Amino acid sequence: MQRKSKKRKKRITLGNLVLFFLVLAIISIIIAYFLTQSEQHQEKSATTTPAYPAQTTKTNASQANFPLNGTWASDYDGSILDIYGASFSIEHPSVESNHVEKGNVFISGNVVTFTYTDSNSLCKGKPGHYFFTRRKGHLILKLKTDMCPGRKENFATEWDSI
Repeated sequence: MQRKSKKRKKRITLGNLVLFFLVLAIISIIIAYFLTQSEQHQEKSATTTPAYPAQTTKTNASQANFPLNGTWASDYDGSILDIYGASFSIEHPSVESNHVEKGNVFISGNVVTFTYTDSNSLCKGKPGHYFFTRRKGHLILKLKTDMCPGRKENFATEWDSI
């Protein structure tokens, strides 16, 4: 007589079930990590703009990528310089009164030209040319040529971004 062989049924044990879910969780975490890294990389590349625009012209004041845009505080005397597009204003602090002057900015390469436009400014229409560099939240202006003595003293210094 032949013996009937018994087939063993595979049982799912608690240990096997825990191992399955553990492997599934690790795979899910790895996939989620790579998806978020990919999304962050896409966001960075989409929002990255060049530090300096290829061309900056006086007539293109609507361009948002002017390299000197922002508010700057002078290390020399605490003056506040606001530059937005092709215009600027500078506020000279004083105990008696604040004095604000406005003007135009023109950038060509690493040279910036400031020209006051206020009618009561002593330097109205006299351009001042300065070399500029930006480093870690600082704007450094070095005198190239300027016929206005007051501006020469105030502008040729280091400015901190605020």
